[in-house]
Amino acid sequence: MMLFCFGVLGIAAVRLISRRVQFGAHTTLLLFIFSFYTCLIFLPGMHERYGMAVLVLLVVHTAATGRLAPLTACMAATDTMIYIPFLLQGAMPVSMSTLSVFNIALYGAFCFAFLRELRVESAPPVQI
Repeated sequence: MMLFCFGVLGIAAVRLISRRVQFGAHTTLLLFIFSFYTCLIFLPGMHERYGMAVLVLLVVHTAATGRLAPLTACMAATDTMIYIPFLLQGAMPVSMSTLSVFNIALYGAFCFAFLRELRVESAPPVQI
């Protein structure tokens, strides 16, 4: 699984370099989020470490740009549902397998949003 994760990150790096993406603050933040989120999804032992980093970086990105708010809210809700049994000693509101599928869907949605944001960042300015 670790090789697959490195493969995904390597393909993303090659694609970014081949497209000559300019790495400003916004693009770098998105790249950090993508890298951490990829590790979160594909490396099973990293869920605690990277999950918090992804959520914090998504909140920072959303606060700074106003974009990706639905993804940030969905990820915060997913994290909250995961921690309810530990925080409140209660039952989980949704099964763990359902949350896993939802988290993978969120990862896919973030990948599409990441590519869309890169297209917007690398688009030449409109001449008026």
